[in-house]
Amino acid sequence: MSIPSVRPKIGLLLGDPAGIGPELVAKLIASREIGRKATVVVMGSKEYFDAGQRVAGTSVTIDTLDDIGTTASGGSVFWMELPETYFGPVPIGRVNESAGKSVLSSLRYALKLARA
Repeated sequence: MSIPSVRPKIGLLLGDPAGIGPELVAKLIASREIGRKATVVVMGSKEYFDAGQRVAGTSVTIDTLDDIGTTASGGSVFWMELPETYFGPVPIGRVNESAGKSVLSSLRYALKLARA
């Protein structure tokens, strides 16, 4: 008897936009490996993700979701814009109030989604 495998569903936050989080997420998504193993929803500010892609030297287009409940199974990668997570440009590698606000807002929203 074989047991069917179930792909995990993962919510992935960008992390601190002034740190290496957006760059690492961009590299991970560009590798395409994670999309073969799980259904992943990258969440945060598109502006900060795009900045991470510029630093990483990647250019990946991700299908956008309006609702976390609409993900398709099959190991794809999706984008979900979180409200109130972009607070303007941030200096990379430096503590910044706008970056802190973005992280806090992202964590609050992700917790809300996890509880739903």
